[in-house]
Amino acid sequence: MLEPRNSSAAGEGSRVVLDSLSAINAGDLERALSHLADDAECTLIGIAPGHPRALRGKEQLRSWFGDLAAQHLRIEADILATKATIVTAGTLSWTDSTRQLGVAPLAATAQVLIDHGKISRIQWTIHPESAAKLRAALAHAQE
Repeated sequence: MLEPRNSSAAGEGSRVVLDSLSAINAGDLERALSHLADDAECTLIGIAPGHPRALRGKEQLRSWFGDLAAQHLRIEADILATKATIVTAGTLSWTDSTRQLGVAPLAATAQVLIDHGKISRIQWTIHPESAAKLRAALAHAQE
């Protein structure tokens, strides 16, 4: 299991988040999905300017996790804070695509809402510098 580097921020919510990321890194989609509420939502912000991508429910998230596993996702997380039921983590992520484009790792901040021991909402916001690198690399690849 991934361990928080900031142990003062550790708690049940942090353990849920870190174990789900560990499962994703291991390609264990069922374990990752076991941490999600049935109606979990994930919003990805900053990938495409002005167009957040929203995923709703376990089936959409299962498909997305499968795509990430196929891309050999590796994600590292530092728990930055826990407040009530919200876990905030800084993340670095690598996929085959971002490696090939030369922009890995992508830096982002994740805010995760934990409800009754399950992840009910994720908001993943790519840092502006990573977003700019990604957009420039994608534009160059299309030339």
